[in-house]
Amino acid sequence: MQPNLALAIEDFLPVLLTFLALLWLGQMILSMHRSSGAVAAFGMVLIVAGRALKAVSKLIWALFGNPVAWMDDSLFVLMAPGFACFTWALWSAQRSWFQKVSARCVWQVPVVVLLISGLGVTYATVSEGSRIWFFVALTTVVIMSTLMSGLLVRQAWWMGRRGISLIFAVYLVSTLVLNGMARTTSETISYEWLKQLVNTFAAGIFAFAAWQLMAETA
Repeated sequence: MQPNLALAIEDFLPVLLTFLALLWLGQMILSMHRSSGAVAAFGMVLIVAGRALKAVSKLIWALFGNPVAWMDDSLFVLMAPGFACFTWALWSAQRSWFQKVSARCVWQVPVVVLLISGLGVTYATVSEGSRIWFFVALTTVVIMSTLMSGLLVRQAWWMGRRGISLIFAVYLVSTLVLNGMARTTSETISYEWLKQLVNTFAAGIFAFAAWQLMAETA
């Protein structure tokens, strides 16, 4: 179903909000552990790039009648390793900051993740028509983003900021709902608007909670 122009333009809002959230969290991670901050920055670039390319594809679709397939596919192909790297960086930084445990394999794990992702992209390229890669990438995004949210909930709780912890918990529930909706096909503009509004709501509260947590930690 072809989106209208308003729907395509609105899709850039959650991209911007997600960028701000990850930027603030990345600054927090950098202040907690420098090497982990670099890994978080790399993960952020992958996540935001995936979401931005998807939004650009939707805009092209609305304007010219056809989406760009490789831009659409890049959403989960880039977000899967992106969330894996960002979550690993957050966990490593928390161990160094709160538990005083020396972070190990800070870059080795992301390299392995990227190698596996590269194999997945290669498989997707040579297996035309197969959608196995999509469900694997989507499942990876769900698992990694859930772990990331859980770590953020825990950190805010440890710091005595129960309100921020609750907001991250609401964000987690919102993303699980959104990921369930992503597995379904939009047959009407109204349903597509619903998915995008849930996406924007989740990105908005994510950005607010990230800003608050960064201010408390840095």
